[in-house]
Amino acid sequence: MARIEDQESPLKAERVSQALCNFLQVNGDAPLDKIDTEALEAYQRKRLRARKCRSKTTPKDSEDNEAPRPTISASTVNKELVYITRLLKGNGFHVEKPKPLPGRATPGRPFTEAELTAFFDACATFPDSEPGKCMAHFLTLLATGARPAELFPSSRSTHVALLKKEIDPNTGTVTIRSAKQQPGQRGISTRVKVAKPLLEKVDSMAEAAPGPHVFSALPGLAHIFDKICMRAGIQKIDSLGQKLTAHSFRHTFGTMLAEQGASGFIIQNVMRHKDPKQTARYLERAATTAVIDISPLMIQRVKTDP
Repeated sequence: MARIEDQESPLKAERVSQALCNFLQVNGDAPLDKIDTEALEAYQRKRLRARKCRSKTTPKDSEDNEAPRPTISASTVNKELVYITRLLKGNGFHVEKPKPLPGRATPGRPFTEAELTAFFDACATFPDSEPGKCMAHFLTLLATGARPAELFPSSRSTHVALLKKEIDPNTGTVTIRSAKQQPGQRGISTRVKVAKPLLEKVDSMAEAAPGPHVFSALPGLAHIFDKICMRAGIQKIDSLGQKLTAHSFRHTFGTMLAEQGASGFIIQNVMRHKDPKQTARYLERAATTAVIDISPLMIQRVKTDP
């Protein structure tokens, strides 16, 4: 249909190629001059409704049967449209991209243990660049389970990020205030114990930082995160459409709490959840480690039966 320019980066070329394949699957092998804004709008609607469901004729216990995938996110479809319109423009066809339609957000997921190791190993290979300097930022996200807006000042958020006075070296704790608190209402806050080496690093950064905040503004956090994932060879989106972002450190923190046996009440308080349903997701993600041995009861029952 159309070639991808050789000067494109390998990652971008792969994304353009994937977007093009998705478009061809939905709309067929259409010639370039037949693709207009109306065709892109129809593609956008179909993609947002697409859902990979279990076949009715396939047994549920079949090994080859995959679990249903969640609905594709609106942001992913919008990026695909950007790639397709750029590809068309590069081949001499100027097509206006349709307005984004509302859709479901891409669900996040926690890191695996191997991904965490690979991520921080890759982060350490940037000693003199911005990604390398962000090691303490990402470690603090993982150690506290904080949302990025709760640590880093941002013009997009009205929340007051982590303050210097909220670090307590005597108790080894950091106080995290919920970024989802409403103006005029008492917010939810928790004190999280942090390992001494990391706390000393954060404390030294706070002393060097101007103003009341511990961390300075960190523009381009998503770009830095993506760059480290690429260097680490981490696939951001898994087979179920779940995505790794900087918020995934929070997902990992909650999942690790659940795997270590923390109760739902503790996880809800530590992660500053208003709705227990949010906490239940971490309990569902946690690996089941409890083993119930009912053999003594069975032996006793066998002995008492006539």
